[in-house]
Amino acid sequence: ASERFKENYLPTLLDFINDEDLEIQLDAIEAVCEVLDQLNTEDIESDFVPCILNNLDISNQNQIEIVKKMAEAFGKIVYKMSLLGIHLKYRKELIEYFKEICAHKQEIIRK
Repeated sequence: ASERFKENYLPTLLDFINDEDLEIQLDAIEAVCEVLDQLNTEDIESDFVPCILNNLDISNQNQIEIVKKMAEAFGKIVYKMSLLGIHLKYRKELIEYFKEICAHKQEIIRK
């Protein structure tokens, strides 16, 4: 990653990813998906992946819009992780989440 990106933008994105407001976290996750190629694998695994795994817990998400937003971002997240070769390391959690969204009681989530 460029030094400018690491110094100016990454700290802000990480603050947003770790925000207590789920909507802010999800917006930050979507933003990070767009710039994952600017980060090295170590940064992604230490800063980004833990937040993703936390957001895969549907029981923590009481608003249907939050669940929907995360489900929509899920494919892009897994694809980007696969490009870095780290998706298999987290396959259990990723597959479990996929099963949950496929069987979700709300049709809007299953789409």
